[in-house]
Amino acid sequence: MRAKSTDYIRMFDQVCINECKTLKLTFDRASTNDYREDRHFRNNLLNTEYELRFAKVAIRKDEERNDVVETLITNQPEVVCSPEQLKDLYWCRWNIETSCNRQKNRMKSEEFSGYRPVLIKQDIYAFMWAYNMFGLKIIEKNEKIQSSRQSKNGKYIIKDNFNKVIGAIKNTLMEYLVTTDEIRKQELLKYMDDSIARLLHT
Repeated sequence: MRAKSTDYIRMFDQVCINECKTLKLTFDRASTNDYREDRHFRNNLLNTEYELRFAKVAIRKDEERNDVVETLITNQPEVVCSPEQLKDLYWCRWNIETSCNRQKNRMKSEEFSGYRPVLIKQDIYAFMWAYNMFGLKIIEKNEKIQSSRQSKNGKYIIKDNFNKVIGAIKNTLMEYLVTTDEIRKQELLKYMDDSIARLLHT
């Protein structure tokens, strides 16, 4: 996971750039104040010693040619994940953060329809299903456009404007799922396909 540069300063001060060190981490009462309401969790923190790898990874250069460094923490041993591999994994996690951001802010996945655990689970599964449906429709439409259009260098690059697609078709998708009229279903399906094709390269 990525840590703020101001977190675990005592641990990261022992690590050089592009280096990992396995260190033992313990928590005191001051560092667990945020968890005072959850006594069980706080007691676990106070009475557990964590052996973790702390890494400083230079991911790029800034305008003045200085290293831009990310501070990372992992429980994976070095035989599984070297510092260079941690750098690659850091870039992979960006897609996950983008995905979570879309679900929370564009699809409002945290606005649950009830309070009981079963209702919250139901909402989460529904949001995930709808999100995957949007993604599959975009992939399908991208493949069709790419196979039919090419730029001068043989590639047609499409801007994947996921946010606009969600805003344009989420209500249509819901109507498509609940309607029993087959003619109306086909109309809605065509509308969604046309909207995605139009929005993907705007």
